[in-house]
Amino acid sequence: MKMFSLTQRKNVSASVPVLRLLRVVTTQIQMHRSRQALKHLDTHLLKDIGLTEFEAASESQRQIWS
Repeated sequence: MKMFSLTQRKNVSASVPVLRLLRVVTTQIQMHRSRQALKHLDTHLLKDIGLTEFEAASESQRQIWS
């Protein structure tokens, strides 16, 4: 079992908020890319995933934070 000193524990706990922020930013970027990909799908592909062209256009224009 590896033992951590008090200063090492502070560094680990201090990085947790940074990791959470990184996860949120990464998720938002992926969502943005997915929304932008909707712009390029044909009508029959949109129908396969249950979206209309209007819904796809609306979704692709949404901001990252919404």
